[in-house]
Amino acid sequence: MSRTILNFTAICDKAGRPNNQDNFWICPDLSSYAATGTVTIGSSSTEVALTEKGALLVVADGMGGMSAGEDNTSITSNAGVMKIVYDGGNKITATKLLPNDEAFATKVFTVTGTNTTKEISMPYEVKLVVDNNTFKSPISYTLTGVNTGSNGTIIGNILETNITGTSITLGRGSFKNASSKVHTYTLKLFYKDTNTDQSADMGANIKVHIEVTGTKGA
Repeated sequence: MSRTILNFTAICDKAGRPNNQDNFWICPDLSSYAATGTVTIGSSSTEVALTEKGALLVVADGMGGMSAGEDNTSITSNAGVMKIVYDGGNKITATKLLPNDEAFATKVFTVTGTNTTKEISMPYEVKLVVDNNTFKSPISYTLTGVNTGSNGTIIGNILETNITGTSITLGRGSFKNASSKVHTYTLKLFYKDTNTDQSADMGANIKVHIEVTGTKGA
């Protein structure tokens, strides 16, 4: 009795992303699936004899080749669509910091607007949300913006300001009659020397994320 031999290899590639966004699932023998459950094969080549019911190979291709992959977000408003892209995600997490005049974290993100209703402006709001902060000494931030697409209004630059509370409104921007116009922002976080004893911050951590929401246009 002749047999069909199936030879396959599975491998994932981060494609320049900090984390893998691809996955695969392989069941080399569907006739035994009910009894054995999921069978996952690593990156090395594998050879199996194909049974009467065959095999099942599933590939889930991530978006790692795109500019931000899983870090893309779209917002639909009554005036159009905005696409937010975060470089490396919208979260910042840091611990075991040493006082320094340089920023310990820099986050670049863009808001791209396309109006579907030309007469209505398309505003958005940006917030810095503090998920956790155990530092006793101040953590401060700055925000700079560039109207890359020369359309609408951007959030004004924010000079160094201490983080207070759990939700900080950084400002509001807007697009009008836009077609894939871009606003670019850079957020920086600082933990500076206060010229006092900061040993209480040993082991402290901070976790924040950026939140962009659309508001009703007018």
